[in-house]
Amino acid sequence: MSRTVARARRGFRRPRYVAAALAVVLLGGIAGGLFLWRSGGIPPKRSVAAKHKPTFAVRPWSLVATLSQSVTAYASPTTTSAASTLPPAWAGQFLAMPVIATVPGWDEVRVVARPPAPATAWIPSATAVITRTPYHVVVDLETTRLLLFGQSRLLMCAPAGVGAAATPTPTGHYFVGLLVHPPPADAGTFAVVTSAVVDGVTDWEQAGNAMITIAASAGAPTQIGTTGARTTAGSVQLSETDEDRLRPVPLGSSVDVVAALNHRLSPQDERVCASRTGVPATPRRRREA
Repeated sequence: MSRTVARARRGFRRPRYVAAALAVVLLGGIAGGLFLWRSGGIPPKRSVAAKHKPTFAVRPWSLVATLSQSVTAYASPTTTSAASTLPPAWAGQFLAMPVIATVPGWDEVRVVARPPAPATAWIPSATAVITRTPYHVVVDLETTRLLLFGQSRLLMCAPAGVGAAATPTPTGHYFVGLLVHPPPADAGTFAVVTSAVVDGVTDWEQAGNAMITIAASAGAPTQIGTTGARTTAGSVQLSETDEDRLRPVPLGSSVDVVAALNHRLSPQDERVCASRTGVPATPRRRREA
């Protein structure tokens, strides 16, 4: 075969490759056109993940104002007329109150007050020592549970005895006012006296006021069970084990009593509440090789 003929044959092969490439492009265009036709001419949108629903949460830290001397309290930071005088101590213990608002030179605090007296007051910032607490107690009357948070993490979800229908536990924003020896009818080694004052009879009286307490109940296994109950005269009752978990909570820590949580708990917190112990599981440590 002469070189001229071989070159001629090689020259005829190139159009075949070009035709094949054109066929591929044409088929791709047809397939793309069919795709756009079936999709209405618009590529399908990627599925967008649903927005997460808000879950119940508390602040990781709260400010607490502790007094060292009697302080004049005011209805607002702009008024000049005194509303009351706050003592430095309550039943022999320092008066520690949650700080719920601040403006330059002033702090708004929660106080112990019998309704309908105001449960908040403004004090000059210079008259109090400001600390902070990571603890927050929430009593959920709908599910009859007490939730203890520390730095926004759920540390305990315990069944609780709350007020019966005739003597309901009052809803509101309160705080840990006193840590005392429990009443004779209760169990445990201490009880929490909250700042909640009610008109009626409870298991604790302080300075002539009926107070709401959080205390251990000797009959908790039968009265409260594992789901909580509405059996008390207004106070909150726990088992001795659950009450003892409140021991680190200092004076001035917030105690909120709510008819129901404004949001659902997170799935992780729901698992804690559904667990047998009511506390987060301790992660297992990996064995070192």
